[in-house]
Amino acid sequence: MTKVILMLRNNMTIKAVTFDLDDTLWPLYDVIMNSHKLSNDWLINKHPQMKEILFSTKEREMWQRLIKAEPSLANR
Repeated sequence: MTKVILMLRNNMTIKAVTFDLDDTLWPLYDVIMNSHKLSNDWLINKHPQMKEILFSTKEREMWQRLIKAEPSLANR
């Protein structure tokens, strides 16, 4: 059984990638916020000192300075 599954996985190819940017398929906000939290949790686990920065006024100020310096990053 495992061999069959591995064979199927090896033959799989990605044919298309789509992005649901307007909540047509599912509520995107929840997905983005959850991924943001998970990535921050991982970062804090690897670098505990980041806990003082993430989700803080410091973080928001950092993003505001970054966007002011590089406006093209505002919607990324």
